[in-house]
Amino acid sequence: MTNKSLFPPLPVLVVDDDDEMQKSYAFTLKGHGINNIVQCLDSRQVERMLEEQEFQIMLLDLNMPNLSGRELLPRVVQRHPDLPILVVTGVDEVKTAVVCMREGAFDYLVKPVEENALIAATRRAFEVREVRRENTLLKEHLDRKSTRLNSSHR
Repeated sequence: MTNKSLFPPLPVLVVDDDDEMQKSYAFTLKGHGINNIVQCLDSRQVERMLEEQEFQIMLLDLNMPNLSGRELLPRVVQRHPDLPILVVTGVDEVKTAVVCMREGAFDYLVKPVEENALIAATRRAFEVREVRRENTLLKEHLDRKSTRLNSSHR
């Protein structure tokens, strides 16, 4: 048995209370080489999961019981600003899409999502996540360098 490497290195978190949608996303993503996927059917677990593990991107349904994606989106964006969130929902309303984008969603896809649209949005989110990560690392490096320079001039 061969040990197939995982892609992307950090997993994709799929948050949807519909098991069939979860299976559909996983099938589509795996069909395009994206095989590092963590599925979450209960949105109440998301914040704990994000504290325990880093993720590449998140696919988030808006309408779920207990804790809706609408409630979860701003919380996750505030605590994890580098995590691109793809809202994937059955709500086909411009107003809802605009609110989600203003609250920090990376993209807004309407179910049923066309396979090519899902893959394209996912790949764009991967690229943005990598750029955000590089920017964070560069900022930390520059901050450390600036601190060292300032402390040596005192």
